[in-house]
Amino acid sequence: MVEVGSDVTRFKVGDKVTVEYYTDFCGECTYCRAGQYNLCPYSKGRGEVGRSIDGYFLLI
Repeated sequence: MVEVGSDVTRFKVGDKVTVEYYTDFCGECTYCRAGQYNLCPYSKGRGEVGRSIDGYFLLI
């Protein structure tokens, strides 16, 4: 984080953050409700951030 708003309490400048890797999940199945979006049987396998970039796991 390089900047936080005055109402932000969970993060501070210097914290490292990332984005949700999976974006194409149902949000309602057992796996999604448990936070295991990567196991969602209804996912169409789309929406992974940077998947086609060589070394993308290193970047994350």
